[in-house]
Amino acid sequence: MLGNDLIASYEVDFKLLKTIIDRKLDDARDLYGEPRKAVLREIERAIDDADEIVGLFICLFIYLFLCLFIFLFLAATPHKLTAP
Repeated sequence: MLGNDLIASYEVDFKLLKTIIDRKLDDARDLYGEPRKAVLREIERAIDDADEIVGLFICLFIYLFLCLFIFLFLAATPHKLTAP
């Protein structure tokens, strides 16, 4: 369940950043000079944050995939239990 909660959290954060980026792009269209540059820097920071979320999501996906692979490998491997 932890994986699902993290994925949902990343999704919410990513969608929020996308909304912020979209709004700032709309704002930048009407600006010129330094105000436009300032908004574009804000957009760049939001894109960096979104990129970080994507990286975290990929790491989580790889981790969950490896856990599943190990579980399936161990489940398929015959175990010999020895009594003491």
